[in-house]
Amino acid sequence: MLLILRRGLDLSVFLELFCFGLLQYLFFSRFYGLADCHGFLTCAIILGSYGGKMASFLIHMLLTILLLGGVQAGRKNINRLGNLKKPVAMLPYLMPAFFLTWAFLLIKNGAP
Repeated sequence: MLLILRRGLDLSVFLELFCFGLLQYLFFSRFYGLADCHGFLTCAIILGSYGGKMASFLIHMLLTILLLGGVQAGRKNINRLGNLKKPVAMLPYLMPAFFLTWAFLLIKNGAP
């Protein structure tokens, strides 16, 4: 509803969200859990509601991975192959990255 209320029936946004969802569930779900895919798609819907495009969705993913990697490297939880030694939840890293991406999007597009 938020997407429709803010952007109307803008088919380009729906198409980008659909493509991002396919990317999440068909490709990235192999690397992390479905809950994380749901989280990324939910954040993408909000970002899309505020003028975000595919680039914003992918930047959000990149920031999340960088936060996760930075913290886990500091905790020495990364093995020599680049995988986590002990799995951790991604959602605590997803949310700060989302708020950062959203803030930049609001600054770029002008606050609502």
